[in-house]
Amino acid sequence: MINPAAKKKKIAHGLVALGLTVPTKEVIKDLPAFDTSKRRSVIINNTKALRQAALELAGADIIGFDTETKPNFEKGQTPNPIALLQLATDKVCFMIQPLQLANKIIDMEPIRLLLQREDILKVGAGLKADKKLLKREFDVQLNGIVDLVSAFNALGYKNDMGVKTMIAMLSGQQLKKSKRLSRSNWAMPVLSPEQCRYASDDAFAPVDVYRKLISITRQACNDVNRSANVDIYIAKNRALRNALGL
Repeated sequence: MINPAAKKKKIAHGLVALGLTVPTKEVIKDLPAFDTSKRRSVIINNTKALRQAALELAGADIIGFDTETKPNFEKGQTPNPIALLQLATDKVCFMIQPLQLANKIIDMEPIRLLLQREDILKVGAGLKADKKLLKREFDVQLNGIVDLVSAFNALGYKNDMGVKTMIAMLSGQQLKKSKRLSRSNWAMPVLSPEQCRYASDDAFAPVDVYRKLISITRQACNDVNRSANVDIYIAKNRALRNALGL
C-alpha cells in the first residue's frame, strides 16, 4: 500500500521542481488585473470578415481557444448551440458569432479546416465540452489540442486548475471572472463591451499561460544544475510533454 503522506509529497514535486507555488484566493484578489489593453478584439459576424480572420490565424503557431453559449437555467436541458467562438493569437482575439452568419455550416468551413490542423496548437482549459459541441455543430475534429488542465495534472496538481489560478501563478495578474457575465445571453446579435472583454480575456489567457509554462519547463530541462525532481517530473514526464505538445 502506498503511504498517503508519500503520495502527497510526490504530487507536489512537479510544481516545486519548476519553482511554482499555487496562489490562494486571498493572494489572487490583491493582484493587478490581467492586462490585454494593447491587444485587439474583433467581432466576426459575416463571411468576408471570417475568411480574413482565418487567414490571419493560419499564420499563428498557437491559438487560444474558448466558446460561449447561451446558458440553460434548468437541469437536463440540451446544451444551446455555440454563440461565440473565441480564437486568439498573442495580439488579437477573433470572436466569431456563428449564429449571425448567413449559413453557419458553409461559412464556418475556413475555421473548421483551421481547427483540424495538427501543426497549429489550440490551447485552452477543460476542452472536453467544447470538443463535443464543435463536433456536433460543425463536424470538427479538433486536432493539435493542448489542454492546460491536463498539463497541470501531469505536474501533480490533483484538481482541475482554473485559468484564473494559472494566470495568477505564472503572470502575477488577476483574470477577472464574473458569474453575471458568464451566464449572460451570449446569443445576442450585439454583445456588450463587458462581454467582449470577458470573452477575449478567456482566449488570451491560455496563450499566455502556455507560453510561460513552456518557457519555464524548457529552462528546467536545459539547466545542467537541475535537480532530480526536474529529471523525474519534467524531462521524463511523458504525460506532461504530451499535454504541452512537446
